[in-house]
Amino acid sequence: MLYLFFGGDRDKVLARSNEVINRTTSSLPDILFARIDADSFEKAKFEELVGGRSLFAKKIVVLCDGLFTNKEIGSFLSKKVEGVAESPNVFIFRDMGIDKKILDLLKKIGANIEEIELPESEKGYAGAREVRLKAGYESFNIFSFTDAIGGRDKKAAWVLFHKALRAGFPVEELLWKAVWIFKNIILASPAGGDQKEVTSKLKVGPFVLNKARGFVGKYNQRQLLAKYRGLVDVYHGTRRGIVDTEMALEQFILNL
Repeated sequence: MLYLFFGGDRDKVLARSNEVINRTTSSLPDILFARIDADSFEKAKFEELVGGRSLFAKKIVVLCDGLFTNKEIGSFLSKKVEGVAESPNVFIFRDMGIDKKILDLLKKIGANIEEIELPESEKGYAGAREVRLKAGYESFNIFSFTDAIGGRDKKAAWVLFHKALRAGFPVEELLWKAVWIFKNIILASPAGGDQKEVTSKLKVGPFVLNKARGFVGKYNQRQLLAKYRGLVDVYHGTRRGIVDTEMALEQFILNL
C-alpha cells in the first residue's frame, strides 16, 4: 500500500502522514515502523522493505521523508512504485513537491495521494505584490535580494535584506521571496531539458527558470532542502508567535 502527502503546508502534510501512521500502527498488534530520508536511503534496504516481511512482525510501516525531491532517489523510486503499491507493507511518502511524471505514474497505479497547499491567503509572496517604496528607494529591485540568496552571497544578501526593509518591504514579504527562490531552485534542479513542462510546473517564465537553474550549483540537494524547510519552519514559528521573523531571517541569511 502506498500513500503520498505533499504540498506547501508542511504542518498539515506532517499531521496527515502522522495520522495514517498512528492509525495503521494501532490497528495491528504486531507491526514495525521504519523511517527513511535522503541521508539514510539505501537501494538494497528499500527493496528489502518492499518485498519482505519481518520475522518479528506481520507488517512494516515505512515512512519515506523527502525522497522524491532528491533527483537520484526519485528516479530510482519511479521504477519501483508499482512494487511498492503491491507490497504487503505500508509505505507513506511525504514531500514538499514531486515531479509531474512521477505523480502521474502514482495516480495511474492507484496510490492514495493528498496534495496539501497553504490557503491563498497564507501563501505569502509568490509573485508581484505591489509595495509602495519609500522616498530614495524607488529604484530598488527586490529580485537583487533573491539573486544574492540564490547565488549564496551572504554579504550581499544581508546588505540587500536591510536595504529592502528600509525601502518599505515588510519582513514577511522578504521571507516568502526567500522561500520562493529556494522552491524554484529545488524544482528546477532535477527538471532536465523540457523547458515548457518545467515552466508550467513552476508557473514561471523561461527567464525565471533559467535564473533558478543558474543557482543549482551553489547548493547541494541536501542543503537546498534544509534551507527550504528552515524557512518554512520560520514561517510556522512566526504564526505561533514563538519566532521573531526579522531576527530569524537575518540569522538564516548569515548562515547561507
